[in-house]
Amino acid sequence: MLGHTTIETLNRDIEQLTENIAQLEQQLAIAREERKQKEAERQAVQTFVAAGNSSLEQAENFLSLTTRADRFDLVASFWEEMDKLRERFSRQAIADLPPAPEPELIEEEPTEPAPDGDGDGDAVEVESEELTDAPDDSDAPEKVAESRQPQSVGAAVLDLDQMSKKDIERECLDTKGLSKAQVKEYGPLTRKSTWIAAYRAN
Repeated sequence: MLGHTTIETLNRDIEQLTENIAQLEQQLAIAREERKQKEAERQAVQTFVAAGNSSLEQAENFLSLTTRADRFDLVASFWEEMDKLRERFSRQAIADLPPAPEPELIEEEPTEPAPDGDGDGDAVEVESEELTDAPDDSDAPEKVAESRQPQSVGAAVLDLDQMSKKDIERECLDTKGLSKAQVKEYGPLTRKSTWIAAYRAN
């Protein structure tokens, strides 16, 4: 048929343009509604601003008149009422805030126990009493041996500072005959200085 292809092409173009017009009209309707809302919001803001400016002018006139009349009691009362208003509306603004979201609980993955080791990897439990009796210096035996050497004829002078804590305890308990309760009067039993003080004091 003569011109059939051309007519079909034009029909498709017209349908496409019609769809485009419909979409544009829909967007135009949405834009008009948004504009209407913005205009209403602007009108409300202008009303609020006008009322606020009028209130500020009245407040300024009140403060000017009372100040010129030396009525500072009224000025102070005015500011007290303003503080009350500010506090009240501040509390209201805080109350109107949406509640804070609850924190998400993060579940911790269970940790697998460490495998039991052999040899050097074995854990060794040490009693507190054994820790107390542990020597303070690695070369304590040699120093103790030297400290037990008599310094003068007929008398043995102990160098307590060079002795281990364990040996000082033995001197206090066995040689001096002190009890732990007596030694404790000079400080904690876990400290070497406590045993030295008890030995020298007795």
